[in-house]
Amino acid sequence: MKYWKRSISAIAGAALVFAGVMPVSAQTSLEKAATVEGADLLYGSNNLTLEGESGYALADMAGTPLTEAVYGSFSYNGGYIVATGAEGGLTSTGVLTAEGKELVPCRYSEIEVLNPHWILAITLDEATADQYDYSSFLSNDAFYLINTVDVYFISQDKEASCVASLTRDQYLDSSAYGEYINIQDRATNGITAYDSAFQPVATDLSYIYDEPVDGDGLVTFSSNGQYGLQDAQGNTVMEPSFQYIYDFYRDYAVVSTGEKEGLIDREGNVVLPAEFDEVELNYYLPEDPESESTSGYGAFGYFS
Repeated sequence: MKYWKRSISAIAGAALVFAGVMPVSAQTSLEKAATVEGADLLYGSNNLTLEGESGYALADMAGTPLTEAVYGSFSYNGGYIVATGAEGGLTSTGVLTAEGKELVPCRYSEIEVLNPHWILAITLDEATADQYDYSSFLSNDAFYLINTVDVYFISQDKEASCVASLTRDQYLDSSAYGEYINIQDRATNGITAYDSAFQPVATDLSYIYDEPVDGDGLVTFSSNGQYGLQDAQGNTVMEPSFQYIYDFYRDYAVVSTGEKEGLIDREGNVVLPAEFDEVELNYYLPEDPESESTSGYGAFGYFS
């Protein structure tokens, strides 16, 4: 959702759990499942890579080839296989599923997997150290500028569609939340959230990591420097009347005039008028079974 983040200070401790050898009452035996010659385990995945005469193939754990041996390298990224053609070069990288299905053709320079639904496929041009977007790990004098950024949406049944092709001026940064993606424009510095068809659902986001739409499909919109709420169909839920609308926790969100804070619910009703220095977020409520969160503003009808 396109809201402002409230800062949270936390200290995280690390606990080490040691598992001792426990006596067992039954024998454990191992049985060889398969012997696969010329294979390596693709780190992080349940796939093997097989060496062929002119390249490598992707295979399953039994050694069954899933692709032809036409690739130079594979890497596992966010549930997908980023593959580079055996010929190499700046236009040879794409994306496969774990089953070997091609999602993004191997004609790009760089791949960024944002989440299971969004993949950025980037073409690069050679550049100099004076101005560049990418540099090579293999060479100290190899620099590159973005030419285009193709935006791919991946459906639930693993069908890929290129929903937008952006120039360098149109792309600076991105983040993804479910079936929504935030894109920051390099020329204007503005941040817009898009749906799976690359239609804008929220504009003028403050941060690239703002979640554009919450569970109820609420988005913020601005008018005359003030923010309000709309539903997913564009209907006004709350007229623009606050300088900030922060994240919803369960059923409530803090709103601010810039000086004082209040609280609204998901229907846009003002629960607490914006006349307080701070509305406190409680981190230790009973766990909400839907969100698995223990944070919220209201506890048994009371607010702090």
